[in-house]
Amino acid sequence: MKMLGLAAAILTLFLLVGCGADAADNSEGGAEEKVTQLVKESIGNQYGPEAAETVKVHFISVQEGATAGRMFLDGNTDFTVEDEGMKKSWDYTKSFQFELQHNGTDWTVRNKMFFDEEREER
Repeated sequence: MKMLGLAAAILTLFLLVGCGADAADNSEGGAEEKVTQLVKESIGNQYGPEAAETVKVHFISVQEGATAGRMFLDGNTDFTVEDEGMKKSWDYTKSFQFELQHNGTDWTVRNKMFFDEEREER
């Protein structure tokens, strides 16, 4: 019984330390996660939730800025849009650029651009 209590205490401590919103979020990985979320939301808002489920994000470059907590991310995304009325599917590719600033707890968008959208019928 004591071993079970000790295991539970260690697991709780591990979860508290591992789930903090500091080191992992204020990193390249945290910035990529935030951009992925924003890209999926943008595609979902434009083309609907079905298209958002097909989004794949590809990062071309991720660079730290001259000031602390700033990240520049370039990449592209591809997704599929189904048109049930016309019984057609299109594969889209869209490029993006994001400039993020970490405010101590989360990434905020300083600048974002989407461009070079290409559509190909499947």
